Amino acid sequence: MDPFNTPTPPESARPGHRFWLRADGTAFEVSDHLQSAQYVQAASDEADRPIPWGYADMFRHGWMRIHLENNRIWADGAAGHTATPPQQQWLVAARTALSSEAGTPTVLSATKQAQQVIATTDPQTEPTRTFLQKIGFKRS
Repeated sequence: MDPFNTPTPPESARPGHRFWLRADGTAFEVSDHLQSAQYVQAASDEADRPIPWGYADMFRHGWMRIHLENNRIWADGAAGHTATPPQQQWLVAARTALSSEAGTPTVLSATKQAQQVIATTDPQTEPTRTFLQKIGFKRS
């Protein structure tokens, strides 16, 4: 089953779910980030590659990997990737929706491994400037 048939609007994003966020700001819920990358490969001009796509291939094509938890959104893309304005809009709208549902602020963070905070409504938490710059995130 192709996971890229039905886009997920940011207000429908829920904790415990994973998404690939395309450069145009369209998010698709996936059960497995790596496995679903093969669907994108099949639709690309690189479908004849001898090995399956991975994260690096998705990132190279402008996708961002998203994982939602109760009060945190993990978002990452390629090194040096600047999130497009539509990607930024989806992330901010999803953060707003999750915060409203949970009744507490939702933090937008860099890769899960680095655990770097890039945006929060908590004044005690400073964003990681390098990651903010990397994805082009602007605080409102």
